[in-house]
Amino acid sequence: MVDSCTQTEGFRAFALEAYTLFINRTQDWAAESTARLHMRMASRSDTPPHVLAALARAEAVSVLERVAENPRTPVDVLEQLARHESAAVRAAVSENENVPGRTLLTLSADEDPDVRFKMAENPRLSPLILRQLAADDNPFVAFRAQKTLLRIKPADVVEMNAPRRKLLCV
Repeated sequence: MVDSCTQTEGFRAFALEAYTLFINRTQDWAAESTARLHMRMASRSDTPPHVLAALARAEAVSVLERVAENPRTPVDVLEQLARHESAAVRAAVSENENVPGRTLLTLSADEDPDVRFKMAENPRLSPLILRQLAADDNPFVAFRAQKTLLRIKPADVVEMNAPRRKLLCV
């Protein structure tokens, strides 16, 4: 027969293990919920610029990508994200219609071909940058930029402030 002292110790060990598991899962859930909330906030078109600037300090690359893509992100934040270690974040910056031309020029010479490739498929970039990418050493980047240049209509190139399509220019 098992004595009550052993049963009590066994129950305490079980209860402690269950409690620890509960706390760990609750913390994981809270972290996951926070990340999802940050993603939603960074993706919304009505998120205030100061909130986007705060979200730009997040560690999650997926959140930073959404901040970089958001048209309400302040220019200084876009310039900061254009220097981020993640190529995905830098590529997302190149998609933002408010990124300064000097930043686009810097990104068009990015060391990561994935960033340049992403830029090369963007028909809103200025023809100057697309022609630079069409001469890229990476054949995939060069080919994509050439195809994008062929897709651009002459009216889009002439009219830099087309109402339906804002060109990203220098």
